[in-house]
This record gives sequence, structure tokens and C-alpha cells, in this order.
Amino acid sequence: MARNHGKFATTKHTTDCPDLLACVFNLKLKSLMDDLTVHGALGKSIAHVNTIEFQKRGLPNAHILIILRTDDKFSTSEHIDKFVRAEIPSSTENPRLHEIVKKCLIHGPCGIDSPGAPCMEAGQCKKMFPKEFRTETTMNVSGYPLSRRRLDDTAFVRGGEMDNRFVVPYYPYLLLKYNAHINVKVCTSLRAVKYIYKYIYKGSDCANMVLTAGQVQYNEIANYIDARYVTAPEAMWQLLGSHMHGRSHAVLGGCKINTNDARVMVPVKSKRSRCSNIIVR
Repeated sequence: MARNHGKFATTKHTTDCPDLLACVFNLKLKSLMDDLTVHGALGKSIAHVNTIEFQKRGLPNAHILIILRTDDKFSTSEHIDKFVRAEIPSSTENPRLHEIVKKCLIHGPCGIDSPGAPCMEAGQCKKMFPKEFRTETTMNVSGYPLSRRRLDDTAFVRGGEMDNRFVVPYYPYLLLKYNAHINVKVCTSLRAVKYIYKYIYKGSDCANMVLTAGQVQYNEIANYIDARYVTAPEAMWQLLGSHMHGRSHAVLGGCKINTNDARVMVPVKSKRSRCSNIIVR
């Protein structure tokens, strides 16, 4: 079988090679999960869950939730600043990190200077950019800390001068290792637990519009099927047998047995097991 070992054409885009895109993303995801859950890049992980989604333009995206042990939780502003940053790094002290942040972690331009940006809705950015300048990190505001964003750093991005108000929070070590968009957020309140679990399982976006004459016939199953779209990278991801979800712990099924004094839960380890068999034993 003949193989072409030459370089790709300069006009070729990542979406033109869905097989390579899916393979490289899968390798990077496995390495990233090892860094977070095995090597403790952010601290000792006691539980985790992740899910994969594909954007409309075809690029894969991973939502990862890491639960740290009590000693490693981000409980102070100083601890957060050691890992999470929301500022443009110096182009002289760390030029490589500076270029990665410019390429992958700058939102916009949007707001008053760019009212026609895709993220704008009713005159405001849906992602709440630009943020406010802050001299220090503020803890636990609606469950999330407000990152430090000082006034002194700027960069020329997408035809305009951007400052720290448009920087997406990141962890420098992960950016330097993977050279990709990796947004790191810290949750310090139980009030946000429900939201973050719902967010990682929110699924892909879809738009459904039907024009009918007369009475509207709503069919939830048909609407879901009609609204589903599959891009080439996602199709290749499925063909390669890659997992769409991952977790460290699973909830095991069991049988409830009522006794005279209390209710006992007996775990079922095998799918063939039955409550009747357990009761007999």
C-alpha cells in the first residue's frame, strides 16, 4: 500500500483531516486526564467526571470536573494565584506562554467596540466579557472566585489591542504542555455544584424551527432526531470507538430488602443476579 509521507499543503485545515484530529485529541485528552487525576497537577484528585462534545465547526471539546481532597482544595486567594491566572504573560519573560495565551485564551473583541460579535446578545456579551480590573483575587463570589486582572498588560490580538479584561482563566503548566485552549475554573461553594454537574452534561447545541399551517403537532422524539447533527470529526471519533464520557466512580445498582426492623440495601455485582436469589441465600 502506497503512503504519502510528504507534508500537508499549506491550505489544509485541521477539519480537513478528521481522522488525525480525533486521534490527536484522544491522545491529548488521555494525557491531560493522567496529569489531573494521577499525577495531581492541581492537587490530589479523589473523584472526576468528563464528557466530550463537538462544536458546530467540528472541533472536539472536553468538559472535565475534578474533585480534590480537603487538604488540596482552593481555599485562599494565594493558593488560587499559584495555579490559575487571568492575565497576559510577559512577552520577554515567557514568550512562548505569551503567544499561546494570545492565540487560545483571549476572548473577543466584543462589547462596545465590537457590537456585531457572535457572543453579543441584546448589547451584552453572553460570556460576561470584558471583566473588571482587579488588583487581587476575590474569593467565593456566587461560588466562583474573581481572578486577579491588573491594568498593566496588553496584547495586539485580532486587529485590536486587548487587555487582561478579555483573558480566559488558565493554568500555565497545562498551556505550555498541550498548546491548546484549556480554561480552568475554581468552584469554592456548594451552591454551584448542581450547575457544574448539569453543565458538563448539557450536550451539543441545536436549533429547531418548524413552519406549519394550522395546528402544531409536537413530537419530542422526532424533534430530537431531526435536530441531531454529526460532523466529520465526531463521526471519526465514534468509528474509532473512543468514549464520549468518563468517570472515576459509578453508582451500583442494588436490591432493597425489607426486614422487620430496617431496610437493607444489597449490591448486585452481576447483571444476572436477582433479588430473589439474594433473599433465598
